[in-house]
Amino acid sequence: MNRRRQKKILSTIERKKRSLRFIIDRFDFWFEVAVGQSLIDINEEIKEVEDKIEQIQTEMSGYDDFDDFDDENYENYENKEDREAYYELGGELGGLHFDLEVLLNQRLSIQEMKTVSLYKDLELLLKKIIKQFSPDEEIKKFFRWDHIGAFFNSYDIPIRKIKDYKTINELRIVSNNIKHSDIINAEVKGANIKEFKNKDQYNYESLLKFYDRVKDKPKKFAKSLVEKIIEYLFVFDEERINKIIGQYEGRIEKETAIKFAEAFKKKKFN
Repeated sequence: MNRRRQKKILSTIERKKRSLRFIIDRFDFWFEVAVGQSLIDINEEIKEVEDKIEQIQTEMSGYDDFDDFDDENYENYENKEDREAYYELGGELGGLHFDLEVLLNQRLSIQEMKTVSLYKDLELLLKKIIKQFSPDEEIKKFFRWDHIGAFFNSYDIPIRKIKDYKTINELRIVSNNIKHSDIINAEVKGANIKEFKNKDQYNYESLLKFYDRVKDKPKKFAKSLVEKIIEYLFVFDEERINKIIGQYEGRIEKETAIKFAEAFKKKKFN
């Protein structure tokens, strides 16, 4: 006898909970993965160029007598072949320094984009959560952080009290700063973010340390937020019931309250 595996039939409440939590499970660090190999390649190139620079500098150290070499006095110097070699090394060194600067700027740009992308992904994730929580909301209006905060505050879910909010806010202000300038602005300095203390400009090392510290926080923050939403939607303990009743106290007659109770009894709940 074939026994088919029976699927569990979920209640409306359980389906809603699952759909909210499912959004979080779909969140990933896509940009970090996308640029991962590029960063590895650039770091390898940087190491190669730095090694070449060190090698040439070592070679040039053997020509210390030519440090004051002057084109105008070229004909007056002996060992012209050595001086030509010294000149060639100098030219190659200049080219390598230029290549190194380009590579360092490329690496910094990628790290900046990783930071901005991380916050952008969080914004998109929060909008998906809002849409799942309140399908009738016009998502386009949530283009500012304070709009998102005001929305959740209206449901008595203050995001400032959500786990990891402080770190998320640091990510937000750093991301906004990077989009406009590589100079660390007053808001970031005022936040006393440890990776940028006593610094006036972002660099690769400080941004990498910051990113590594905060990269897991958006998902944790969103998970905590979703659990608060679920609690708001579906948890009605005695304290909350009394609070809801208190909102109608003094506003409706006893007969109306009884009608409310009777209507609730007649409804089918999952």
